[in-house]
Amino acid sequence: MATQFNQFTHFTRKDYQGFRSHIPKIPRLAEDDLIISDSKFSENIEDMVEKFKKTQNHPIHPKNMGIMMYHCGLNDLYEPSIFQAFERHMDLYRGKFGSRLAFGCLYGLFRTNAGTSKGIEFFKQEVLDNFDDISAREAFQLTEGLSYNKQLTTEEIHAMMDEVIKPKLLQHWHKTLQHQKKKMIRLVDFLIAMDYYDAEIWEHLLVALRSRKSLQGVDAASKLYETFSKLNEEGKVPFDLSEDVEHYKNILTTKPDNIWRYNVEEKRFYTYQELKAKRNDYPYPDQIIAPKWGKQLREEVLALKDKPYIEDEEQGLDYDRNSFEVLLQERFDMVKRGNVSELDDADTFRDSLEELGAERAEGEEALESLAEKEAEEEVTEELFGLDELQKKAKQEADQERLQQKQKEANKQNQNKGKKNK
Repeated sequence: MATQFNQFTHFTRKDYQGFRSHIPKIPRLAEDDLIISDSKFSENIEDMVEKFKKTQNHPIHPKNMGIMMYHCGLNDLYEPSIFQAFERHMDLYRGKFGSRLAFGCLYGLFRTNAGTSKGIEFFKQEVLDNFDDISAREAFQLTEGLSYNKQLTTEEIHAMMDEVIKPKLLQHWHKTLQHQKKKMIRLVDFLIAMDYYDAEIWEHLLVALRSRKSLQGVDAASKLYETFSKLNEEGKVPFDLSEDVEHYKNILTTKPDNIWRYNVEEKRFYTYQELKAKRNDYPYPDQIIAPKWGKQLREEVLALKDKPYIEDEEQGLDYDRNSFEVLLQERFDMVKRGNVSELDDADTFRDSLEELGAERAEGEEALESLAEKEAEEEVTEELFGLDELQKKAKQEADQERLQQKQKEANKQNQNKGKKNK
């Protein structure tokens, strides 16, 4: 739903009910109170804000209030006059916002710093009144918005985390959040920005990050290594991060590609000039190409140099296209024409041939059936020809039209006979 959510960037002053018919394939998105669009009266958030400024002394519906506050936060629009106008009218709709709209309003206040503490307290209570309906994604976004807030003191931010956001993060952790590595890495940044080092939240976060096998790449591992090393050296956290620092350092110092690209001692990536200077020193044990196949494949390609090119698909069908020599010659032709790199994956190519042979042995009957079907189609085209088939179809259509006209004429004659009698 997140991908679908980001696709809608236009909004309107009309009610979102008229928009549902345009997106029947996304029913959950059509029910979202914070997404509104209409093909006839579409506006972006800046236009909506400018129009509301002219009528800001009049009460505004909670739905429109939630939409504008939420999307001002998403687009980093600082409009204090708009938010203060919302706060003047919000008491009229106490208890009528619902979980989604209350979340949107609170997120906008957190992220933009355009409201007041009165508005934050009001929408905080609206969120708590609908606390059971707050989702994992909304809890994550509230954490993000709160990390940008400069109005609240550190103590107030921590109290907001403990009362509103932390219970929801823990509730959805094992089912949702621990399986989303990008969100967990961003959550580390958000918590550090707020100086929020709750032991329970961080324990869940650190264990989940260490257990993710997909975090073996140099980008993610280096970021976490630098972040946790800095926290450990500064002594800001009330717990020890040495185990996590060693874990990511081990990833960076054992995988050849990580060793070649990242300087662990200086905590930085090697520059282009440094990589260029040591390009011949790169170790290959983690690469797919096996040395024996590289030499053997080169000799086989060279042996095919004097053979003619495979000009097109029709020529290729004249002989067994599943043989190693034919496939090898095709690959050589592609390399020679510049369609593939000369350093293409030789081992993968060899494996594909072996798999092809195994599949051919298993599905020999299916291949024979397919060949027979193609042969029948070729015979049909040779005997009759495409033009003959088209002529035959046209004759049948003409004959059918003549028969239909004859029936209509006979029916008219019968009707005239009856009238004469």
